[in-house]
Amino acid sequence: MKKISLFKFNNSYITNIDFIKNLEKIKAYDCKVLYIHSEINFGIPNPKLEKKKILEILFQCITEMSVPTLCIPTYTFSFCNKEIFDVQKSVSKMGILSEFIRKKRKGIRTIDPLLSVCIYGENKGLARDLGKDSIGCNSHFDKIHNSRNVKFLFFGPTVGSCFTYMHYIEKLLEVPYRYDREFKGLIINNKKKCHDKYNLFVRYNGVNVGNGSFIYEENMFKKKISQRKKIANGRLTSVNKDDAYQYFMDLYNKNNKIFFRSKRNSFNDKTFFFKNILTL
Repeated sequence: MKKISLFKFNNSYITNIDFIKNLEKIKAYDCKVLYIHSEINFGIPNPKLEKKKILEILFQCITEMSVPTLCIPTYTFSFCNKEIFDVQKSVSKMGILSEFIRKKRKGIRTIDPLLSVCIYGENKGLARDLGKDSIGCNSHFDKIHNSRNVKFLFFGPTVGSCFTYMHYIEKLLEVPYRYDREFKGLIINNKKKCHDKYNLFVRYNGVNVGNGSFIYEENMFKKKISQRKKIANGRLTSVNKDDAYQYFMDLYNKNNKIFFRSKRNSFNDKTFFFKNILTL
């Protein structure tokens, strides 16, 4: 592969080869299914390249690993925001790389007006025959949880800021600071319209995120459960699904209060404010 400069950071350029080498170092390729959270925060984009070209090269760096199945979160939270969900057209709110990959139209997008994902590669079953819980029984995350040889890749962002699988584990634990909330709305799929209802495991009003997800991230790195490499202004982190699950369970059972902050009696307040939520 030809070396191409993509981002400038501290007076030097980060190339596609740098990404490929660091992905190899964290063993992101060593799996059958790779679930990718992304954020393009590495530095100043090369002004000689169009944005679309940079995104295409980054996607090539990922596909270069030849992982059989890629899962790209294309969450929209549409019903949470009283918006229509169009399977083919609704824009991903998970960053520009996520939206770029979604628009390539070579994969399958799940029919989920809250937490849709795009599946590329062999295991299309991860996108089919899903229930109406975006997190929980028969959700896409349920299929991920019950699949073998799965890894999560954080392509730029921190684990603590966007690891949605954690909320699936919280659902398994039926944590006291969350509850199932039903959302209603209109879904358009290949121009066919239907009204539907989906559930999401949301925080009670008055409950805020604690620092547990960042403690979780750092402890996994220190214990060598996850592998991480700093690249320019961002990070590349990989973690095996089974290891991530087991360590979350261990940490939660040891001290679950690190995962939330709440006011007194807030566990009874189901008031929900419709807004553009990007975190759960």
